[in-house]
Amino acid sequence: MIDLINGLSDLGVESLVLYPDAGPIEGRLKVEKIRGKQIFFSSGVCWPSEKPLYHPRRWFSSSANALRTVKKKRINKLALRETQSVLREFKPDCIVSNTAAVSYGSLIAARHHIPHVWHIREYGDLDWDFSPDFGMKRRSKELNQSRRAICISKAVAKHHIKQNPSVPISKFITIYNGIGCKSEVLERFNPKPTRGDSLNIGIAGLIKPSKGQAVAVKAFAASKQSLPNLRMKLLVAGKGDTSELEALAKNLGVKDQVDFLGHLEYMDNFYKSLDIGLMCSENEGFGRVTAEYMSWGIPVIGRNSGATPEIVENNLTGLLYDNAEEFTEKMISLLESLEERQRLGKNGRKKAIEYYSSERSAEAFLTAVKEAI
Repeated sequence: MIDLINGLSDLGVESLVLYPDAGPIEGRLKVEKIRGKQIFFSSGVCWPSEKPLYHPRRWFSSSANALRTVKKKRINKLALRETQSVLREFKPDCIVSNTAAVSYGSLIAARHHIPHVWHIREYGDLDWDFSPDFGMKRRSKELNQSRRAICISKAVAKHHIKQNPSVPISKFITIYNGIGCKSEVLERFNPKPTRGDSLNIGIAGLIKPSKGQAVAVKAFAASKQSLPNLRMKLLVAGKGDTSELEALAKNLGVKDQVDFLGHLEYMDNFYKSLDIGLMCSENEGFGRVTAEYMSWGIPVIGRNSGATPEIVENNLTGLLYDNAEEFTEKMISLLESLEERQRLGKNGRKKAIEYYSSERSAEAFLTAVKEAI
């Protein structure tokens, strides 16, 4: 969001960010000198229980979600009063909702008759396990009231089109995220692939089963077994409980070769250390990490699902796999070939610079908003 706002600012667009909680976002807005206002509003989604229909916890979860939904409706109704004075001063031409998890922007736009654009950055159910409050019919109504639904990938757009058949397909468009201004991306340089010391393989993202860290550990262990004389490490970056992954690494005999780095506030040193980058998510909405690997000239091995195939062109800007066996084979082939790592890294970097700059994203976004309003 910050990259997009900065890109829009360069195009003469003034933005005001409404946020519900004072946290990291507040500090970041101040650093970037972006206008912001804290207004306590609520999300527009819930997390249904995965238990079977007959399970007591399923009924308890459903009842609790229903009560929370009513409470959130009251919170947002109160928030509208404070928002009204902000809008009177700022006078926006358009309201943009920055995530499918928040429907408050749609409520503001409808109340004050301001054009609304939904910037959808996730599948919702497939990646973050949430569902819209009041169900899909209500979400479809909100999307129909919006002028555009800007999705961060074709895969995300396809998913929401399928979920909302009553919403015209013409409302949905795809604009890929930017990963930094072009001058910043051009300055990125990863010296690691040309050096002859230990090879580092990296995977970054929230620690959870759907992100595929366990698959990466297994493929790494199999590669280590096939290439016993090659020094290598798997670097796992991300927030979350790593106890199961650590146990898995120990059982596979690679505990000393797998480093768990935790959450990294700044990723530059991580990228500079890598020879190969992994994207193993089942349902990746865009894959900023994938595009950032490429921008650093790091060859990518990615799962052939979600939006990853939109970013990684198999055997040109990276490698795609469909199953664990193929994943291991491709990891081994890249570990064995410096020339192949350099070729894929060079091609990937070229694509990242051309397609995933903040300027390109902001220009496309502004054009779409102008058309909408």
